[in-house]
Amino acid sequence: MNTLAWKAYLGDVYGTDVVPAYAAPTRAHDLSGLAPAYIHVGARDRFLQEALDYASRLMNAGVPVELHVLPNAPHAFDIVAPCAPVSKAALALSEAALGRALTRARPARS
Repeated sequence: MNTLAWKAYLGDVYGTDVVPAYAAPTRAHDLSGLAPAYIHVGARDRFLQEALDYASRLMNAGVPVELHVLPNAPHAFDIVAPCAPVSKAALALSEAALGRALTRARPARS
């Protein structure tokens, strides 16, 4: 399914060296200047290390990162079991982060 999704997303450049960095930011050499990031990942997710590496690269580039590793959670836990306590916790964390981001982004009223 991952291959199918990447092919659908990237089209003709799938499997080549010309995938633009904006299509897959983990491929970018310079991550500075990117918007602040929110990342949550399950501790048992097969992409855990990739998420941690990306978060680390963002931090090293000076990009603000909020990272949460949710215990005992596999890949797509919040989709597969949206009513599970860990999924509810993840939703609360992401909603709070979005709320903070939108509050910061709102222009001051005079």
